[in-house]
Amino acid sequence: MFMFNLFPRNEDVLCIDVGFRNIKVVEVSKEKDSRILVKKFALAATPSGAIANGSIRQTAKVADVIKKLISQQKMKAKSAKIIMSGTNIITHIYLINKELNTDLNTAVMRAVNYHLPFVGNDYKVEYKVLETIKKDNKEMCRVFVTAVPYVVIRSYVEVLKQLGLKALSIDIPSNSTAKLFSKVKSGNPVTGIKDQEDHPTFAVIDFGSETTILNVLENWILTFNKVLLSGSSNIDEYLAKNLGVGLEEAERLKITYGLKVPEGVSANECIRTVKSINEYIEGYSKRILACLDEYRKDSNGKEISKIFITGGGSQLHGFTEYLSSKLQLPVHPIYSVDLQGIIMSDGIEKTKLVFMANSLGISI
Repeated sequence: MFMFNLFPRNEDVLCIDVGFRNIKVVEVSKEKDSRILVKKFALAATPSGAIANGSIRQTAKVADVIKKLISQQKMKAKSAKIIMSGTNIITHIYLINKELNTDLNTAVMRAVNYHLPFVGNDYKVEYKVLETIKKDNKEMCRVFVTAVPYVVIRSYVEVLKQLGLKALSIDIPSNSTAKLFSKVKSGNPVTGIKDQEDHPTFAVIDFGSETTILNVLENWILTFNKVLLSGSSNIDEYLAKNLGVGLEEAERLKITYGLKVPEGVSANECIRTVKSINEYIEGYSKRILACLDEYRKDSNGKEISKIFITGGGSQLHGFTEYLSSKLQLPVHPIYSVDLQGIIMSDGIEKTKLVFMANSLGISI
């Protein structure tokens, strides 16, 4: 969405996703038939305290981690694309009336100034036209608007500068997710989406550490976007408070037990952990359900057929089944998707898609 969004012909490109908890680096190249070849993938923990509200406060530390990953995996790309994320990035989808004698840019900025009056000179505002439709005999544009503080953008650019990489583009998770699913539009695309479904409507939920991003795609076009300021790290905080343990121990317990008590296990630690996680996820799922209800209202009752989940938080044991039960919808991990436009090199498991979905999306 930002900068040039280029893909150099016959060149490898690094696609970098700097998350609050993990840094993901994917090296890709574009084949002659336009398919994306995933050559290498690497992941490492983000330095503690390096990121605050999406802004990289310790660019040198983050760059150092990425340098080590590049060296370890022997990545050779000289150009890069990078994903920004954080709680102070604003996204919204507007339906803009293409008024006579008014250019689209003016109409979009008028909507932004009305709905987001606090967005001033400190923010970079970009928009992308998703589709043009007819409504009430008027030509309307569905526009995806993003507002990002300049301080956030500069921090990511600085990381690429310290790495000595040519910056091709900077994007955000919502847009990269939509681009990723554009690669399944043709052929037999998605597990659970039948060939005869010419106009599928489904949701993609990215469960990150600090945020949860819910996107709805109609006929492969992004039509609804919601960002919840809650993620998997909040489960750790809730557990730590309830169980009286530190955050590292809370995370260990979360990963160990998840949402289900294993058969035959009666350990007090396990039961208390699972109970606390279920308490938190109960409220969490209600917020997701409220977002889906908002979508139905905005779309005049249109129903979502299924949900795909991604992000590190989606790996919580028992989460897929729990969410499906609560939302009364089929829920699939993102690695069940048949990405016909993407080739994975030998040795890269498809399950890693939960970590690299945003990185792959920005490569497209």
